[in-house]
Amino acid sequence: MDRAVSAIYEPGSTFKLITLAAAFDQDLTKPDEIFDCEMARDCGRASHSRSQAVRIVDGVEHSGKVQRCWSYQDCHAPGSAEILRIIRAFGFGQQTGVDLPGESKGLLKKIENWSGVSIGSISMGQEIGVTPMQLVTAVSAIANGGSLYKPHVVAEMRRGEQVLPLTGAFAAAEPREVIRPQTAATLRRLMEGVVLEGGTGTRARLDGWTAAGKTGSAQKIDPATGRYSPTQLIASSPALRRSMIRR
Repeated sequence: MDRAVSAIYEPGSTFKLITLAAAFDQDLTKPDEIFDCEMARDCGRASHSRSQAVRIVDGVEHSGKVQRCWSYQDCHAPGSAEILRIIRAFGFGQQTGVDLPGESKGLLKKIENWSGVSIGSISMGQEIGVTPMQLVTAVSAIANGGSLYKPHVVAEMRRGEQVLPLTGAFAAAEPREVIRPQTAATLRRLMEGVVLEGGTGTRARLDGWTAAGKTGSAQKIDPATGRYSPTQLIASSPALRRSMIRR
């Protein structure tokens, strides 16, 4: 079984892209907006930031350093219903339809089962289970101007020299717009900062070419305690590379 479509894990900070997509798409915040970390205590998250105020862009480029401020933002905007709508629009909680067997739909709780802290946790990639294929598909929508495409492995089928029509799971589907093109463009600009000097994904930088990404370090559950482990992590970093655009 292909773990790219069957393995479920908490995406951690990579999921902040989805939260920001919801906020930017409704014009609820801007990359340079500043949030007060001291007021973030309401969400009950431990702070990794020594600064009392940080910008949204810092939450993308430096990720874990501003967890408390990020949680404060998530608890107040854009709201549970809108975040859930965007999560579903990006394809989480359902199969992508990729032409591979054994695909999981991941784990996404119904909104009536969310607790008082769920919006903050889910916005940071906890309390939700995704597959690598779901995450790659969602990030690809940001690369594709906000349009989500059904992923494919098979490009074409032949019988001898005859090209056969792709049907069923192999058939292509029309892309659907999940966020505005300008929202996708804003997210791509922020993701470019992740791979530049000072960001958390500098190893993905390509000399002479633009690149973008988002890192995440999701905490594993310690089976001995049933709590998040401070040392056992799942690292992930979906990346975009624009091979046709030189600096």
